[in-house]
Formats: sequence, C-alpha cells, structure tokens
Amino acid sequence: DVATKGTAYTTEIGGLVKTYDVLEEKQIDENTHQVKVRVSVYDYAARGLTKRVKMALMPVKTLKNSYPFLGLAVGADELAALFAQRLAVALTQTNKFAVLDRESIGDFVKEEKMLLSFDAPLGEQAKLAGTLGADYLLVGTISEAKIEKIERYLEVAHYTARKFKARFAFNYRLVDSSTKQIVFASVAQKYLEDQQVRDLADEQNPAEWDPAQVRDAFIWLVVKDVTEAIIDRVHPVTIAAVQQDGRIVLNQGGNRMTKGMLFDVFTRGEEVFDADTKELLGRAENHVATIEVQSVAHTMSFAKVVRGDLSRISKGLICRAREVKKDYKVGKKPSITKTEKGGVKLPFDK
Repeated sequence: DVATKGTAYTTEIGGLVKTYDVLEEKQIDENTHQVKVRVSVYDYAARGLTKRVKMALMPVKTLKNSYPFLGLAVGADELAALFAQRLAVALTQTNKFAVLDRESIGDFVKEEKMLLSFDAPLGEQAKLAGTLGADYLLVGTISEAKIEKIERYLEVAHYTARKFKARFAFNYRLVDSSTKQIVFASVAQKYLEDQQVRDLADEQNPAEWDPAQVRDAFIWLVVKDVTEAIIDRVHPVTIAAVQQDGRIVLNQGGNRMTKGMLFDVFTRGEEVFDADTKELLGRAENHVATIEVQSVAHTMSFAKVVRGDLSRISKGLICRAREVKKDYKVGKKPSITKTEKGGVKLPFDK
C-alpha cells in the first residue's frame, strides 16, 4: 500500500517493488486521488545475454528400458542423459547457439516453489523472471542403440572368430517455438562393423576394452552427425577470414571439428522457390574449392586448400562437410594355405 501525505487514502500497487517515494499528490474528485511516485523495482536481466539463436534441448525420449553395449546394460534414463549432455556440449561449442537447459526443468520448478512458499526476499524472487525463452525446441527419441560382440566357434580350426557391430538411431525434430512448426526433421542413423567398432576403443585387445568408453565414443559419433545436420540447416560453417599466409579461418571449433576433416566451399547463387507453394527452398550453390582442417581451437578452426583456387575463397562462403570413407590399411599376407580338398592348412598343422 502507498500512503499519501495528508490523507488516509491508500492505493494498491503490484510487482516486485524495492522502494518508493511520493513526489506529488492531487485530488481529482471526491473519490479519486492522483499520485506521482518514484519506484525502484528489482530487475534481474539474464546473465550473458546474447544475440545467438536460443535452442532448448528437451528431455530425450527412449523406446526401450535398457540398451546393450558390449554386455553392459545401460538404462533408458542413463542413456538419454548421456546423449543429451553430449549434444548440449556439441551445440554450445559451435559458438552459434545459446543452449537452454530443459533437462532439469523439474529442479527449476522445485526451486521456484521453494522461493515462493518460504516467502524469500523479493530480490531472490525477482530472479525467477530471468528465464529465457527459446527460438527453437530440439525434440528427439532414441529408437535403437547397441554394440554387440558376435562370436562363432570354428570347430575344425579350434578357433573362435569374433566380430563387432554397432547401431544407433536418433529421430529428432527442430520446432519453431512461436509457431510450433517443424522446420527440420531427420533421423541420425549410425551403423559400424568390426574394424570401425575396434577404432572406437582405446585398447587394441578387445579383452581389455572398457564398455563405457566404447559406448561414449560411439555416442559422440552420432552427436556430431546431429550437430552437423542442425548447423547446416540453421548456421552452416562459413569462412571467417583468409589470412595472408593462405590459412583459412572457419567460424566453428570445439569437438565438432577434427583435424583432417574435409569441407567443400561454395558460393551462394540465386534463390530457388518451390513452384507449387512458392516457398523459398534455399539458394543455388557453386563449388569453388575443397579445404582440409589443420588445427582446431575452442571456437574456430584453421584449414588449407587441398583442391581448387585459394583466390576464389573469401569471407562468408559456406562450407559443407564431406563424408570420407576410411581407408583401412592392408594387413600382412595370411600364413594359411588351401588344400586340394578345399580345406585350409594352418601354420601349426603338420
């Protein structure tokens, strides 16, 4: 209540008011008073306000109760949390998104109820108004995830053949929070066989593998695919600068970028529209060069031209990651010989 001088009349005011001073009072009629006051209010602006696109990561959903990773059963909640944490890190390190945590929304609600129910100081309650709204919501479901070891005993050779397979599928949608329109939807699918799975492990001997380490390495591969797809849709990698020594600076770094990655560089052409809906589909792109990442920093990367003309590369050009098939080295010649009857003779056979 605000009590004015010279009268018992009071006026109800709302909001989180810190202090007030009555500057002027005037009676308009028998039942109305006009008061001019100076009010100090609590105003907590969100820390680290940014012009970046704000993306809220909604809790990741799953379709199964548990997922097998080399004999390690990982619960649905644990896998969802692991995936969400790594996705948040990857998106943050692109330096293009303000990533908002919605994974812990239950804890935030509890904090809000506690501050209000225990009559916390107004200054503390004012902090509740600092929650940022998202431009996009990232919603996704893990439909499949496993790494399996397949063993087959060869009785003739008294030998157990062992191979590995890995599968992961993440269905996701990028939703405009204001219109609820799906602006991008895709499925990140990853399938690895034997040597590709072996490359995930820190140790060469499968008997010494840590299932959790191999699992996490596999998750990172899927997260990188999701991040690259979203970035290409919302904020593609671009040329930030071309240095005098020929080094090319890219506008993204962190775990998403790795040394040796190849990118095709494109110039933007004319806009292309859908003939039926008249919707803008994008722009025509013209390939000018291929570059290779040489080093990676937290928020940027450095590359060199491996194909094309450096003089045609300039600030602002778009870069698309090129998928490269891994070239596995050929091992030594096997010391096994075939017999006339179609069998094989092993080195220890007499």
